[in-house]
Amino acid sequence: MSQCVTINTYHGPWEDLARFVQRVWTHDYAGRMTFPGWTGEYLQWQLGEPPERHNLLGAFVDDTLAGVLLGTDRKMRTPVGGLAASQWSWLSVDPQYRGMGIARMLDEERVRRQRDQDGELIVSYRYVGSRHSQAERPTAQTRFKKFHAKLGFWARILDPDRFAQWHYNTFEGQLARWARGLMPRIPLSAERPIRPATPDDLAPCVELLRTCSSAMSLSIDWDVDSLRQQLFGSPLSQSLVMRDQDRIIGLINYHQLPFHARTVENVAVIDILAFLPQSHRSMITLLQATLAQMRDQGVILALKLRSGDTPAWPLLRTGFVPQPADSYLVLQWLREPVELSRRSPMRLLWR
Repeated sequence: MSQCVTINTYHGPWEDLARFVQRVWTHDYAGRMTFPGWTGEYLQWQLGEPPERHNLLGAFVDDTLAGVLLGTDRKMRTPVGGLAASQWSWLSVDPQYRGMGIARMLDEERVRRQRDQDGELIVSYRYVGSRHSQAERPTAQTRFKKFHAKLGFWARILDPDRFAQWHYNTFEGQLARWARGLMPRIPLSAERPIRPATPDDLAPCVELLRTCSSAMSLSIDWDVDSLRQQLFGSPLSQSLVMRDQDRIIGLINYHQLPFHARTVENVAVIDILAFLPQSHRSMITLLQATLAQMRDQGVILALKLRSGDTPAWPLLRTGFVPQPADSYLVLQWLREPVELSRRSPMRLLWR
């Protein structure tokens, strides 16, 4: 007898949701490729409480959770104006229920709900850097679903020995050890007024982000409420600001996640790196202070999405190395598509 699949809002505990996603990803990727270790705390921070629950989609077979697709609403901006958008990830289908069209049904329900909410754009990524990845390939592209650009990361190794033990590529791991002496020194203290961000910094940080995003082809349109959740919505999120007299000229926000490879190690993902124009020296100083803090916290590797939103020189000067582009940014339009330049910079979050 055929099994019936129903798509409903997921209302269960965050930890149960994280365990489901992690069990599926471990089945698919453990021993094959690097993947993050998602936690309930992380999902709660990113996906929020009601009314955001309408973006937590679960596929159920006889009341058993068989698949999930998770997202969060985000206001975004293009050169022609603002967009009611959402960002999605964490597509996971239990191996025993594959072949039943669950991924397609989750996507159809996502589109239906977003249209009901007057959504205009769905943003997501497809990792294609490994043959083991279950991600959709560009052959699925249509007029309204565009594999817009292929992006990679900036990477900065902070602990060469542990990185070498963790990384699947033995040669690259040994190369990190050999290159230890060539890495720029991370100072123990900063030379400029640098401190952890506080809620009083929200308004000037929003102004800073809007200034830095004015030339982007696609960017998150931060406001005080959304930035408060990003910077202060969880202990996982850490932020440093740099001041020049009475104004904030720089902001770095990052979080840590355990990443699984040959071992499990903490990796820092820089979500926001924003500086006023022409302040490269200050940007280098704040980057050095942030890297020193990450290193002291036991992080082995720092990553920053490479989408053209940050000048290359300060990153190179602080030891970041550009990695191959291995993920597609997918733009799924729910109305007439806006034509965006593939070569213009973007300021987005990687999820």
